[in-house]
Amino acid sequence: DKTVFHKDDCIGVDDSSNPRVWATHPVNFDHIFHAIMAMFILATQDDWQNHMWAGTDATSKLTGPVENNQPGIALFYICCIMVAGYLVVNIFVGVFVDSYNMASDKMVKESAGKREPRAKLADLPDGPASGYRRAVCAVVTTTSFDLFIALFIVTNVITMGFESFRQAKWQSLLGLVSNSFFSLAFGWECAFKLFGFYPRRYYKGGWNKFDF
Repeated sequence: DKTVFHKDDCIGVDDSSNPRVWATHPVNFDHIFHAIMAMFILATQDDWQNHMWAGTDATSKLTGPVENNQPGIALFYICCIMVAGYLVVNIFVGVFVDSYNMASDKMVKESAGKREPRAKLADLPDGPASGYRRAVCAVVTTTSFDLFIALFIVTNVITMGFESFRQAKWQSLLGLVSNSFFSLAFGWECAFKLFGFYPRRYYKGGWNKFDF
């Protein structure tokens, strides 16, 4: 409701008989967790223009937005897009180049008849010693686990496809819920692998570097 500027006036209903609710923009830097989510969204360039405009219009927690109130904030968003986008693209390309080199080396060894026996979990560098770590490591290294995570990735892409310009409330709610759910799911994937592998072995995988 553009007729309400101060938080104390945000009471009752608007002209459409909808209850007035005072809330901040979903992408903000109010605390560390929101800031991490905001930087992740900026890195993926997901609707970043509207988030930037919301930042430039922001005033304070007790007052409503004013158009172009802080135009300098736009420079911050643009810098984040450039830096984060550059890093993401380079990491993405690096993972594929690393995977290609590994596959090429494997093909050369196989063609030369130098097949190496597959190492067991305990024989790998920094292999899991405890029972809990071995159990977690055995799960996260299976093909079923990879397919399960791949299903999450595909589902996340599909839900992102529902976003549109001037989207309905259910689309905004779907985006908020899906972003929170998949961020939590991928975060747990990272945590399980770090627990099972330990950082030294975890970061030897190209895809693990990309995920992190």
